[in-house]
Amino acid sequence: MKKLFYGTLAAAFLLASCTSGFKKGEGGTQYKIVASGKGDKLKSGTFIEFSFKQMYKDSVLFSSADYANQVAPFDSASMPKDIFNIFSQCRMGDSVIIKILTDSAFKGQPIQLPFKKGQYFLTSYKIVNVYSQRAQADSAMKVQNSIAEGKMKAKEQLQAATDDKIITEYLAKNNIKATKTALGTYVEIITPGTGPLIDTSVAVKVKYTGRTLAGKMFDSNTDPSAASKEPYPVMMWQPEVITGWVDGLSTLSKGAKARFFVPSGRAYGPRGSGKDIAPNTVLMFDIEVPEVQSKAAAIAERAAIQKKQEQEYMAMQKKYEDSVKLAAKADSLVKKK
Repeated sequence: MKKLFYGTLAAAFLLASCTSGFKKGEGGTQYKIVASGKGDKLKSGTFIEFSFKQMYKDSVLFSSADYANQVAPFDSASMPKDIFNIFSQCRMGDSVIIKILTDSAFKGQPIQLPFKKGQYFLTSYKIVNVYSQRAQADSAMKVQNSIAEGKMKAKEQLQAATDDKIITEYLAKNNIKATKTALGTYVEIITPGTGPLIDTSVAVKVKYTGRTLAGKMFDSNTDPSAASKEPYPVMMWQPEVITGWVDGLSTLSKGAKARFFVPSGRAYGPRGSGKDIAPNTVLMFDIEVPEVQSKAAAIAERAAIQKKQEQEYMAMQKKYEDSVKLAAKADSLVKKK
């Protein structure tokens, strides 16, 4: 879907009720300029700082108030011609309101719920500042990035506290004894392992089943329905798994069985994953560590697997090429007859 932007809070109420009075740009974009600025109109080659908000009906979908303003070059090479021409009519302090039909925003794709055909995204940019030099724009962008990082950190801290409350209440309700790691994952040891704790000098192979706290399974290599029954390899020095796993595995030894309760920030965060893991979802994993390997052994094993896969691919490719040659030869013989 195209990104759609919106400006000030006052304009939000205007957009929610306004359905007429829009002009059409050369490319058909419906727009309205709320002129409240002074000075020269925007010039190509400058840089603009703008706030924005994206709305659908009465709902705010996205707002720079939750993150930070954006800074971008203003030139015809950086934006669609229609949008450039619209903004060329504006001054610092003006707002540009844009109305886009949902059918157009999802052109060529099914319209996703809760959006419906025939409705509009009402959006706006408010031009907060204009910079003539790249150095000025870069400085402004650094300020906005710092603001965004601060807001993001505050959101993460709030979500971490929410997740921790959800997990502790679940543990108490189900009479589960689990230990909280420094990074926030709770680990319930079901069967202790033997030997040293897992660290970044080793690789492990893991049997697992992942569920939400509501009990819905979303992934497994032990369930009868699992596509693969092979233990999952984790290179602890460069793990390709969620940080909640790394966090929890570091408390285990070879042969251990445990259950991890992973806060969303150590799992898939505000984006979620697929249809089964919604944004900001706490997850739990049944974990078993049947094997621990040295770094050298794990690297050698992975290289051997990759080599085998390459050989299998090359064999399939050769088989395909041979079949094409045979078909071409047979076709040639038929034509000669």
